[in-house]
Formats: sequence, C-alpha cells, structure tokens
Amino acid sequence: MTASVRTSAQSLRVVADVPAELDDATYAPQLRAIERAKKLAPQLRSLARVHTALGLSALALAVIASVILGAAAIFARGVSNEALAIGGATVGGLALLGAPWLALGFGLRRQAHWARGLGVACGVLLLPFAPLGTLLGVWTLFVVLSWNPRLGEFAASE
Repeated sequence: MTASVRTSAQSLRVVADVPAELDDATYAPQLRAIERAKKLAPQLRSLARVHTALGLSALALAVIASVILGAAAIFARGVSNEALAIGGATVGGLALLGAPWLALGFGLRRQAHWARGLGVACGVLLLPFAPLGTLLGVWTLFVVLSWNPRLGEFAASE
C-alpha cells in the first residue's frame, strides 16, 4: 500500500471514527474516492478562479454599460426610448449572466454542495458560445460531474 493511500486511510478513520484494527480492504472504495477527490482538487480550484473572474468581469461590464447609458440619457437630447430599452436589456442581461458565474466561483471555492447543480447549469449554458465557451463548458461539466461534494473535506486535508 502506498503512503498516500495509507494517509487517506488514516484520515478516513479519524473522520469516520473507524477502529484502526479493521482491514483497509473494507474501505477500498472509499479510499479510491478520496484519492480521486484529491486529484480533482487543483482543477476545482482553477475552475473556481475562472468562474469568479468571468462573473466579476460580466458584472463590471454591466456597471460600465449602465454608467454610459445613464450619461447618454442625461447629456444626449436625441436618445430614443428604444435605445434606452436596448441598453437596459443589455445591462440586465450582463448582470443576470454574471451573478450565477460569480456564485459558482464562490461555491466551488468553498466546495459547497449546491455548487454542483449550479455548475451543471452554467456549463450547459456555456456550450453554445464557441470556441472558448464550449471549451469552458466542457471543462466545467467534466470537473463538476466528477466531483463528489461529500468528499470535499478529504480533498482539502493532507
């Protein structure tokens, strides 16, 4: 048995109050799941950073667009109501897109159980935006669907 699996067995015993005299073969599936969670932890952190940056940039664009739209409405006399409606829809759309990505980034960073469902939804929404959105959506779906939130504390320990 390798040292990493032995360490995982010890941490599983500590967390689950498993007696040390029990055979490690009894807990082999749990140990393999813990090892997979440890291998997935760096990808989970990277994905959290990417989605946090994506959400923050979308919200920053929404704020910039609302400032520009407000200045145009105040200073330009010939701005039509249709242009203001289109600008307002753009600002609202950017804010609606940025908020879930930002929440997903924070949820993945905290390894919250609700972040898995939100990750699937955000990953599917990214798929049509080729090529970068498709790549990010596939990566998001791969990481989120292979992640078991209940093993988050095992992946973080060591």
